[in-house]
Amino acid sequence: MRKKSEKVADDLAKVVRGDVFADVLHRVAYSTDASIYRVLPECVVAPCDLGDIVAVVKYAAAKAVPVVARGAGSGVAGESLCSGIVFDMTRYMNRIISVEDDGSAIVCEPSAALCLRDELRHFVSGEDAKLVSQNTYELMNYLYGLYKEGKLKPVRNDTMYMSLRAPASSCQKTGTGAWQSHPPKQERLLRRPDEIGTPRNDGVLDFVYHLPCHLSAVGDKQASVKLLRELCGLEIIELKAGCCGLAGTFGMQKKNYELSSQIAARLKEALEKSPIKNVLTECAACKMQIEHISDKIVRHPVKVLSEAYS
Repeated sequence: MRKKSEKVADDLAKVVRGDVFADVLHRVAYSTDASIYRVLPECVVAPCDLGDIVAVVKYAAAKAVPVVARGAGSGVAGESLCSGIVFDMTRYMNRIISVEDDGSAIVCEPSAALCLRDELRHFVSGEDAKLVSQNTYELMNYLYGLYKEGKLKPVRNDTMYMSLRAPASSCQKTGTGAWQSHPPKQERLLRRPDEIGTPRNDGVLDFVYHLPCHLSAVGDKQASVKLLRELCGLEIIELKAGCCGLAGTFGMQKKNYELSSQIAARLKEALEKSPIKNVLTECAACKMQIEHISDKIVRHPVKVLSEAYS
């Protein structure tokens, strides 16, 4: 009977354009990263494009096979290791396909920004790497800097009332199945500063804030809170409950689920105790974890800022 790894590799070779490896050499090479863990995968896939990734993920879901994406293998939590399929994204999908406008701005997660700013120059030589390193900013830190320079003006009190669609948890369902907020003709997302602290019985939203771990190293970890307080006059309650426990794809793996949950226990308790349904955080991974361990609605702080100006 053929080995499972060979069967998986044969199946994938029929649906992807990239490379599929099931030999011992590749499997052993991709069984470790910068962590203390060692997990032997069934096979390694070097996708050519998005179509390959979609095909592999669909196959993995249908066969209940674990799958992870690997970059440089520099993670220290074993997040690029699994017993199923490992994506090697560096062989073919290693270019910027397109950029917005003139390419003067590239948007990424806080952890990626930390890598570009502090670590890129140690792996890539030349002036380009130096230029990227010197001009990498976390978004809310960048905006707060503009505000301190007088380039962003505070939102007027009367503009805090806005006709915006509130999230479903602040609405009631109509007979047609659509969600409608209260009051119907004055859907309000932000509260006026002079209303902060009054009873929340009109569908108005207040926020609590979760600080992503990587943001502590990227810049001013208070940037989002200070910006929304000073620019919009909002009172943001900080959870101060530590790490969410997800650590990229680490907490998504079955073998790490219990440990991830234990790490997130303090945050889960803080969320359960908070009567406020709306959470702000800059990290998409934190957002996924918070939505997994609670019934909260999670948004990026910049969305609130954008809606305050719209």
